[in-house]
This record gives sequence, C-alpha cells and structure tokens, in this order.
Amino acid sequence: MNRPSWSTAFNIGGGFPIQWYGIIVSIGIIFAILMFVFKLIYCYKLQDNSFYFFIFIAVLTMVLGARLWSFVIGDSNFANNNFFDFRNGGLAIQGGILLTSIVGVIYFNFFLNSKTNKTKTIAELLNNKNEIKAVYVERNISVLVMLDLIAPCVLIGQAIGRWGNFFNQEVYGFALAGTMNDPQALANTQWGFLKILMPKVWDGMWIDGQFRIPLFLIESFFNTIFFVLIYFVMDFIRGVKSGTIGFSYFLATGIIRLILENFRDQTFYFQTSITTSILFIVVGILGIFYCQFIHVKLRNYFWTYFFLYAFYKVAAFFTTLFLNNRKQMAQQKFAFYEKSLPNKKRSFFEMKYYNDVTTPKIYRLTDQEMKLFDKLEAVTTS
Repeated sequence: MNRPSWSTAFNIGGGFPIQWYGIIVSIGIIFAILMFVFKLIYCYKLQDNSFYFFIFIAVLTMVLGARLWSFVIGDSNFANNNFFDFRNGGLAIQGGILLTSIVGVIYFNFFLNSKTNKTKTIAELLNNKNEIKAVYVERNISVLVMLDLIAPCVLIGQAIGRWGNFFNQEVYGFALAGTMNDPQALANTQWGFLKILMPKVWDGMWIDGQFRIPLFLIESFFNTIFFVLIYFVMDFIRGVKSGTIGFSYFLATGIIRLILENFRDQTFYFQTSITTSILFIVVGILGIFYCQFIHVKLRNYFWTYFFLYAFYKVAAFFTTLFLNNRKQMAQQKFAFYEKSLPNKKRSFFEMKYYNDVTTPKIYRLTDQEMKLFDKLEAVTTS
C-alpha cells in the first residue's frame, strides 16, 4: 500500500513504525467498550466478571472476523501482507460483526442459563399474620437484552475507526469531475467547507491530482448520528421491545453501507460488501418485526401452544415416516400437555427452550422491610 508520509505516528526501537490506522482503530474499540461498560453498570445494573470476559472474546473475534472477511471479499491488503499485520489495513468490519454475533449468541445462551444469572422480581406480597410470603418470578436474562446492550456500542467504534482509513488514504470515493488540479473551482462547491473547517481532510482527499469523495467522513458522521439515536434515544421510546434496539443497529449499518458502497473508488469496490449490506438490512427488518410483534405473541399461552403443537405434529409425522418411533413422540406430547394444562396462561419463557422457573419462596422481611410494607399496606387500604 502506498501510504502518505503522515500515516505513521511514530517509530519504536529500530525504526518499527506505529501507524495512525492502528491507533485510531484501537481508540474506537476502547470507546465502544467504555459505552458498553457504562450501560452495563449504570443502566442495566449488572456487575459480573463474565460480562467483562465477553469483551475480551468480542475484541478477538471482531478482529479475526474482520481479517477473514477481507479474504472473502478479495481485499488485496489481505493477500499482500502478513495475516496479523493489521497496520496496513485489511479489516472488513462486516465480517467482524458476523463472527462476533455468532460467538455472542453461543456464549450468552450458555452463560445466561446459569443459576447465578437470573433476574428475580417480587410478583406478590401476602400478609399471613406472622409471616410474609414473597412469590418470586425467576427468569433468565434474554439474549435479546444483551443484543440491545452490545450492538449500538459497535456504531461508535465504527465511527471512530473510519478515520483510520483517512490516514491510510484508503476507502475513498470516486474522483469528482472537473477537479483535476483545480482546488479553487472545487472550493465554490458543496465540498468547499472542508477547506475551512477541516483543511487536513481537504488536503488529504486530493489524490493523483483529483479530489475524492471523503466516504470515511460521511460514514463516520452517519454512524455517530445513528449511535446517538439508538444508544440514547430509543430506550426512552414507549413500546420498544427487547431486541428492537439491537436489530436497529443491523438495519442502520446496512443502510449506510449499501448507499455509500456505490460511491467507492473502483480500487475499493467489492460486490460482496453490497450483498452483505443487503443481508444486514433484511436481518434488521425481520428482527425488529419479530421482536415487536411475534415475540410478544409467543409469550401468550395460546400462541405458544399453537406453535409447539404444530411442531410436535410435524415432528411426529416425520418420525413415524422415517424412524417408526411413534411411542417416543406420544410420550413427548403427553409431557407437553401435562406441563401446559395446569395454567390457562403461561409465559413462553417458562417452556422448555427458555428454561424459566416460577418459584414460590417463604421470605421473612427485615424490620426495615416490614416498616416499608406496613406503609404500603396503609396506603393501599386507606
């Protein structure tokens, strides 16, 4: 890669160069981690080492996935450099997102099902003379909640990391017509503000005597806007269900990349990136629709029964057809009926695949809690 002279921040020891690209990408990762930790502690009120351990896993899988995806899309930076030499570029963020998403689903499905990671809420307080019976509803933390927590933080990391492309002088747009060695003519167009507000960016976008569209700047700007909307604003919108915030990230980044990929210079244009952007948009739309409408219905006993009964009917048919094992399926259906009948409505998370358990427990209140309960009882009976 032919880098500009100012792409190197400093040298270590015997002339080992440290590139601005690596420094800025590292800053983006650190800032994304800080946003994750802030929301984890101050918004979700969760403090567990296992969550921080996932940060370590996520950074490794993000870099590994981004590096491997460069190979998939045919990036020359991957072929011309050592696999672990990230200073020269060759990191495709879409691959990092895909691999980290897969690893995250696997990790949190195992981790959140552990006994130490359940949320407890008091569903009912009953005054039985000498003791208070507290009925706790014990639920696993949903993977969708983790998606809402993690995904938006990636946007701010992408916004910062894009500036690394500027210092490497890569991933720029096509040349504007009529700008060949004529900065004064361009200064009177919509890009003239760069000469005043960002003179270094203005100078850096003149490549081979022509002004290139600063795609890194445009993508960084829109990533920041969507980060603010998704990370800060959506939590305060009534009716937003768990998972919607996380899938909004896929929709936002897919739209941004799909539009801007078409303006890339042919040197950095990859058809696979267009396809991946469309995939992100589809996943985002379907995920939001599922979380807002279908997932809510599945929590209702009727819809749970309907889908699971249909599943067992289809499974029984194919089991009978190919394995001749009707007895086993009959036992499974009987177990399902036996579990479902005692309650008219049950949370979908209490079913087999979500491992929720509703556990009544006898709980003796402390003196302070008893005073609080007496106040609540006095208010409700007055």
